[in-house]
Amino acid sequence: MKATPVDYDPFADGALAKTLKVTEAQKEIWAATQLGEDASCAFNESVSIHLRGELDLDALALAIERLVHRHEAMRTTFTPDGDLLCLLEVVRPAVTRHDLSASADPDDALRAFCAQAVIKPFDLEHGPLFRFDLVRLEPGHHVLVVTAHHIVFDGWSSAVAIGELGVLYDELCGINNTPLPSPPRFSDYVAFLDQQDPKADADYWIEQFSGTLPAFELPLDKPRPAFRTFRAGRVDHLFDEALTADLNHAARRCRASLVVTLFAAWMAYLHRITGATDLVTGMPAAGQNASGLQGLIGHCVNLLPIRVAVDPTMSFEALVGVVRAKVLDAVEHQLYTFGSLLQALPIPRDPSRIPLVPVQFNLDPTGIVTQGFTGLVVRVFNNPRQFENFEWFLNLTKVPEGIRLECQYNADLFDEVSIQDRLREFECLLRGVVSDSQECIGRLPLVPDDWRERLLETWNQTDGEFAIDLGTDALIAAQSERTPDAVALIGLSERLSYQGLDERVAHLAGVLRSQGVGRGALVGIALERDLDLVIAALAVWRLGAAYVPLDPDFPRERLRDMVLDARLAHVISSRAVAEDLALTDVAIVRLDALDQDSAGTEPVMQSCSLPDDLAYLIYTSGSTGKPKGVRVLHRNVVNFLRSMAIRPGIAAGDLLVAVTTLSFDISVLELFLPLTTGACTQIASQEQTRDGQALCELLETSGATMMQATPATWRMLIESDWNPSRPFVALCGGEALPGELAQRLIERASRVFNMYGPTETTIWSAVHAVTVAEPMTPIGTPIHNTQLYVLNDAMRIAPVGVAGELYIGGQGVAAGYHERPELTQERFVASPFRAGERLYRTGDLARWRRDGVMDYLGRSDTQVKVRGFRIELGELESALLAYPGVREAVARVYEPAPGDTRLVAYYVSDAEEEIPLGPLREALGARLPAYMLPQHLMRLEHIPLTPNRKADRQALPAPTLSERRTIVAPRTEAERAVASIWKGVLGVDEVGVGDDFFALGGHSILATRVVARLRDELGIQLPLRRLFENARLESLAGHVATLLALRDASSDEGDGIDREEMAF
Repeated sequence: MKATPVDYDPFADGALAKTLKVTEAQKEIWAATQLGEDASCAFNESVSIHLRGELDLDALALAIERLVHRHEAMRTTFTPDGDLLCLLEVVRPAVTRHDLSASADPDDALRAFCAQAVIKPFDLEHGPLFRFDLVRLEPGHHVLVVTAHHIVFDGWSSAVAIGELGVLYDELCGINNTPLPSPPRFSDYVAFLDQQDPKADADYWIEQFSGTLPAFELPLDKPRPAFRTFRAGRVDHLFDEALTADLNHAARRCRASLVVTLFAAWMAYLHRITGATDLVTGMPAAGQNASGLQGLIGHCVNLLPIRVAVDPTMSFEALVGVVRAKVLDAVEHQLYTFGSLLQALPIPRDPSRIPLVPVQFNLDPTGIVTQGFTGLVVRVFNNPRQFENFEWFLNLTKVPEGIRLECQYNADLFDEVSIQDRLREFECLLRGVVSDSQECIGRLPLVPDDWRERLLETWNQTDGEFAIDLGTDALIAAQSERTPDAVALIGLSERLSYQGLDERVAHLAGVLRSQGVGRGALVGIALERDLDLVIAALAVWRLGAAYVPLDPDFPRERLRDMVLDARLAHVISSRAVAEDLALTDVAIVRLDALDQDSAGTEPVMQSCSLPDDLAYLIYTSGSTGKPKGVRVLHRNVVNFLRSMAIRPGIAAGDLLVAVTTLSFDISVLELFLPLTTGACTQIASQEQTRDGQALCELLETSGATMMQATPATWRMLIESDWNPSRPFVALCGGEALPGELAQRLIERASRVFNMYGPTETTIWSAVHAVTVAEPMTPIGTPIHNTQLYVLNDAMRIAPVGVAGELYIGGQGVAAGYHERPELTQERFVASPFRAGERLYRTGDLARWRRDGVMDYLGRSDTQVKVRGFRIELGELESALLAYPGVREAVARVYEPAPGDTRLVAYYVSDAEEEIPLGPLREALGARLPAYMLPQHLMRLEHIPLTPNRKADRQALPAPTLSERRTIVAPRTEAERAVASIWKGVLGVDEVGVGDDFFALGGHSILATRVVARLRDELGIQLPLRRLFENARLESLAGHVATLLALRDASSDEGDGIDREEMAF
């Protein structure tokens, strides 16, 4: 009969002395090791004990054997389920000898040996859970490598084991005859834990983490993997003896221990590199101290997640006081295990990271050996782990030279060179503490001198070798003299040479002068898209005046606000636009009536504009609900245009298609940059800018070589099958450029540039040549005569790789806000780096890369960008609050899919009945331009709040379609086809014939996708404008039905019939 195999035999490795139940902390480690071999090896602890001198090898081996016999934990294995410890009566440890003295580089050979030793897994069931390797490096230099599993061996144990081993060695060598006292037993520690009532400790820790749980992100070098990894590296850094002495003095000044002072500095450092004010760091606490069993070897450590609120305005000494109290309380309540706390807290599962505590901080006592090993020079080094549980594990070890920082890091999140920088920054902060412990946290130095030089000077040396002391129109007039016959402008129905353009500008300038426009005046421009936009702006400039763009598509109320705020006396317009705007108390200069109104007018041939004259006043979204005007000077514009002519560059043979409204400041590049170099601007019609297919045709037929647009417009083009047939330069800006869109542009354009800049620093302030698609496309490097600074709230420079607010200096910084001195003072601040200069606070978050390229990380306030338009959420909220019955309002951006950015507005109403959404949308449309209208409106019972009683935008629910009361199902073939396409494009489950495409979350990019699917699935070509004009499904389906009938009736595709005209 065949014997049944026994799964586990506790006597297989020797006589069993007894079994013990495992501690809670050991259970947690055992469970963690079940994640895989890498996870188990992350708990491998290894030290190298360097022994220089004449070593008695036999005495050392016997001392190791006696050490193992003394301590129960060193003779322990585990049952297969991890519930019991098996304590063996006798274990004879093997001491494996290795000779590396013949290696070409024995030190390198030792490092490689230790790296292998620490990744060799332990068998928790069969043991042993310790390994001893004795390595000979050279005569008189041996290294004892001790490797153990953390489940039976902690940092305190390491110090105990090394100290006892030295004493035992001396005893066996006949040097010391005083025997060691009997050691405490691990079973004593287990009994001690059994006698404790953990309820008080549990209550303490659960109270510490009540409310919103802290969460912060370290500055990563690599994208976080979807599932947590353990691959590790280590970087060491030394605080020398002098700094160590200074730190001890600083600790005494702060009336705290060195470890508390260093821990407080670490929390201050974490705040500075993450921006978080609610921080938690793990600190191991030795159970040997709490139990009174100081000589015990075993796993007695508990991880204390110490939570600290860091106020950047508090002094460092004040922070030390807070930390000292936190550490003392934590140590007093150390018996409640970290794993128990995690189970008690409502922590959402995230397989990509360790919960609650990404960082651990430890002061290690093993670096200096003070007893035993007489006659030998002893040094102890912790061997780097190849696998690590934490994102960062900072171990501070006291050594004869000072303090050695050993930073283990997750190698799938961080680069070695970045960790080296982080430790240097920590030292820089500590030196600031030594210098002045009363300095506030936000102002402590953080950046070493070499990096400071790079961040402030090297990467900001952008001096341009060109003159900017002239007006913009003079720059263009000079080009007109060089190339009078070259084509300058192409409009909807005519083209102008440079000379012809100059003549038209001179004529209009004369008309304006005759009507009282002079130097310093503000002149509105309210025109449809055509050549007259450029002519009007240049004519205004020729008189030394400035233009104010008034987009005819904007709501009347918003345009009236601009006219009143700018105190406009003149507006250049046309009859149709002027009548639609219904402007009063303003002189309208009608371009369509110039011929009969301007006979005998003297043209203005010479420019009056000076470098410090105002070039334009342009309005952007304002947080108070009113747009704010930005005052941009000619000096700003000329610097911008001359820099753009160099990078990204434009040549005389280029043709740039202009697609952007004059009310968006990036139009300045499109309308005027070509005119400074002898190139040509072709102005796309309003319809062409909104219809991807029409714009594709224009780019192809015009011979265009360049275009600038927002990501939304580029998406529209690409989804309309744009693929240029000639070399083409694509400039993308206005909002972040997603990696997938960058890739699609790279595949089509010969050169792609990502452009970045706020209106307040004159269009673009940074440029990046995009050659490789990245998840986050960088914004690049500053343009000429421009400086970029990443600063914290105290205007201290942030280290490379660390996020902060982006400040911009240089020749692009605008004059300020129109008649808003307080806001100007708030946003345009004195430069702490260049005397007499100003910086603009962008409100954008950014960080420098190590190669001197900058990343854009989003907004730091409530200002957002949607499809290229900058929107102040406060303005949308103000418009909602103005509606009767709305008591509270808050807005946010929602992105259900990459590139699908939607505005969502939430409101709380006092009205018992539902507010009709139709009239509410109409009221918003009367106050706000179309790009600011929310795609979703949701009524809430209350607005969720943060602990600081501010609206918690992240806690707002995802938008739903609950605002629609009744759904009438599609009835015809065309309605069903359109409904099916809408559901796929919009990601909704139900669509009725009365639904509005834009009310369901649609926008121009999604509209393009609808048109493309109609073409691909039904074989019909629907002009995009038809969807805008017929946003209700029932109406649009009527047009689709007509096109389907035409498709079916036609048997000859080449009959020359214009089917669009026939249909509409």
